[in-house]
Amino acid sequence: MTSSPDSVSPIVWHLKKNEYGKVFDVGMGYGKYGFLIREYKETPYGRFKLGDFKIRIDGLEPFHQAITFQKQIYDNIFFNNIESFTPFINYDLMLWIDVLEHMDKDIAIEQFNRYRPFAKKHLIATPKDFIRQELHVNEHYDQHRALIKPHMIDRNFERLDAKDISNNIYLVNGG
Repeated sequence: MTSSPDSVSPIVWHLKKNEYGKVFDVGMGYGKYGFLIREYKETPYGRFKLGDFKIRIDGLEPFHQAITFQKQIYDNIFFNNIESFTPFINYDLMLWIDVLEHMDKDIAIEQFNRYRPFAKKHLIATPKDFIRQELHVNEHYDQHRALIKPHMIDRNFERLDAKDISNNIYLVNGG
């Protein structure tokens, strides 16, 4: 449910420097990145609540019990798993922050490729090393199943991370 704190700074810097009108957060969890997009891209312009926001942020989350306050941040929250959901609009950016390692490698790559045409850019963060995940609430979705390296997704990726952090953070083109 929670992502590495190492990822936050490089991802936020990328989000601050770029303009994305429509964002889809795959496996949004507690909504950290939706909140940070609102904080850095909306509140400086006096936009503080749904209805005022200019950026559309949608999220996908299978663990509906974790969703409460996120409804004030995200325009739409879809309670489903990756395999059963298909986006129905195109986005400027799709976030895959600590998501792909929770699937078997072949399924992760297959699902990414299935979603790929629905966004111009995909920002992906995965652990650099395989990490055994201590299971808490939602064993099926929390368990790490694979080590996903950037070249497995796309050989033409743009690295966004620093060498001394625990995650690979990279950007790939969509469809």
